Amino acid sequence: MIPHVPSTFVEAVRSLPGAFRPASGHRGSTRVHISTVGPEPGNWMVTVRDGRCFVEEGSLVRTNLRIHIPSDVALQIIRGEMDGGWAYTNGLLVADGESGVLREFNNWFGQVTPER
Repeated sequence: MIPHVPSTFVEAVRSLPGAFRPASGHRGSTRVHISTVGPEPGNWMVTVRDGRCFVEEGSLVRTNLRIHIPSDVALQIIRGEMDGGWAYTNGLLVADGESGVLREFNNWFGQVTPER
């Protein structure tokens, strides 16, 4: 059976807890705020705590990392169609906060779905 490929950013970001690799989420508690613009603007909090991942809509004042990204770019990264490092290097993804968390983020989730 072919895994479901999310067609929207909202669907993709909500899929992150299912793709989370608990062994790699070794930090005590980490909060990442994802702010999207473009086709699906919004604010999302991805929290990794006690080996589990939680995603909720909204934002908090205190976070370890803030990611600003167009929703269509974020969708491509989550689906494995674009490399997050490439997006960062080319200015499509802007990150503010703990740089180590940005590196860990990819390790926590890897590729959510296979490339199409």
